[in-house]
This record gives sequence, structure tokens and C-alpha cells, in this order.
Amino acid sequence: MTLEELRSKLMESTGLPVAYRSFEVDKSPSTPFIVYYVVQRDDERADDVVFAKNSAVNVELYFDKKDLSLENRLESFFDDVGIIYNVYEEAIEEEKMMFRTYEFDLMED
Repeated sequence: MTLEELRSKLMESTGLPVAYRSFEVDKSPSTPFIVYYVVQRDDERADDVVFAKNSAVNVELYFDKKDLSLENRLESFFDDVGIIYNVYEEAIEEEKMMFRTYEFDLMED
């Protein structure tokens, strides 16, 4: 799966606005929304050729009110496409919102 495919499938499975890294300042949606980004890329190479792109990706679900059904939809999407993830949740007190981060490796070939 490519990053662009990930973006469109996240939108399709959750119905939420999705952006790479951040939304434009004047176009920032209200919560809930999703941002995703590459943390690190570690391509697999042989004979001076990249044969597989391996990206460590974070998908962050931002919300102001806990919604277990939304989290279940997102996690079902990951399960359905075979993405194995780690998850943690944090609060942003000054913004009165929280975010839940899903960390995983995305292999493109």
C-alpha cells in the first residue's frame, strides 16, 4: 500500500478529514480528524537497487470526546489490511483535546 492509498482508505473507512502532517491553517477541521506522517524510512536494497520502500508511519486520531466506535472502525481497517500497530493516547490540555497515535511499518513494493 502506498501513502496515497493509505490516505484514501483512512478517509473511506472513517469518513473523517485526513491530511499528511497537518491541515492548512485556515482549513483546519473540527475534531475528530486524522493526520498521518512518515517518521522514518528504511528502504530495502540489493545490488544498488531499492526493491521495497519501508516507512515507519504514525496515524494520529484527534478528538475532543472519546468515541470507542470510531476507534474500533479505525482499528478494524488496520486489521482488515493486515497492519500490525502499536497505540498510545495523550492529552493536549491547552487545546482541550486528545490524540491517539497508531505506529506501524508500511511496506510499499
